[in-house]
Amino acid sequence: MRRHRRVSALGRALAVGAALLLAGCGSDGDPGPGIRLDGSARYPDDQGIATELSFEQVTLDGKRTYKVSKRLAAFSTVTATLEPMLNREGQYIQIGVEGDTMVWMAGVAAVVRLPQGPRVFYTGTLRRVDDRGRLVFRDGTVWEVADDVEVPEARSGLQLQLEIDPAVHRVVRILGA
Repeated sequence: MRRHRRVSALGRALAVGAALLLAGCGSDGDPGPGIRLDGSARYPDDQGIATELSFEQVTLDGKRTYKVSKRLAAFSTVTATLEPMLNREGQYIQIGVEGDTMVWMAGVAAVVRLPQGPRVFYTGTLRRVDDRGRLVFRDGTVWEVADDVEVPEARSGLQLQLEIDPAVHRVVRILGA
């Protein structure tokens, strides 16, 4: 008589998470193509709320869809560690693409529903303001700033909290300057 083993939901989740983490790493343990998690500036090709997320594709803001690379590097901006990508559905992400395929995904933050509309809050240590006025943070995250927002004097080490409007993908308020 043949016995069938039942695999628990936790066991399946752990196996999928481990496969995702391994798939997101090169053979030398570094993240996939085109990304370093050493604090180098990561200029996103696109960003938005991950409204649909699967192993095959990601949809941002319910409008823009990309294939998912088998070598995807999915990581947290907060910890700079690889993480399972599916945990970020419904959250704000920044992505890097090659053609129509997402090759890296930085998980940024949850989306907060406020009376003035949805907002994303990011906290980081400013490294510099680049030549186009974008804020570059020590963890590598890069943000575009809305035209009517005053950018603080670029002092390396300045701790800032940003309020991002996910509808326009821009910083709409800077706190802590």
